[in-house]
Amino acid sequence: MKVKIRKKGPVSMLYIVGKLTIPREVQMRQVMNDLLDAGERLFILNMTLCPYLDSAGLGETVATWQRVQDADGRVVLVMTGKTHSLFVMTGLNRVFEIYQDEEEALASFIPGTNRGAWSRPSLGEGRVGSRSPLSPTRLHRSGNGSA
Repeated sequence: MKVKIRKKGPVSMLYIVGKLTIPREVQMRQVMNDLLDAGERLFILNMTLCPYLDSAGLGETVATWQRVQDADGRVVLVMTGKTHSLFVMTGLNRVFEIYQDEEEALASFIPGTNRGAWSRPSLGEGRVGSRSPLSPTRLHRSGNGSA
């Protein structure tokens, strides 16, 4: 697995290329920690080139989300196919904002254009013990198809 980084304005886009499995998830953790330490707070995790992730990969994705939330940041995912299906089966689509393509994900960082997510947590109810306005227990589905 490789993690490629691209910057678009204030958003750091991370491309997860290859299988996100044990022990490869450590690489994603290190990259995210380095970016957070450098002051980055807005992220897109593009997982369209990640054909498979195991429980360690899922766990690291959730841990990444938590670290970003704790730093008052925001992370959204871009994924399709089997990877998206896994997030739906595990209920993680109720925690993450998930987009079908990078343009939609980037547009979600512009006020007033946050639409088109396959799944998006509802705003208003903070998680217990967190400053985040996102609630992992509610799901807002947009009308553009969900899988």
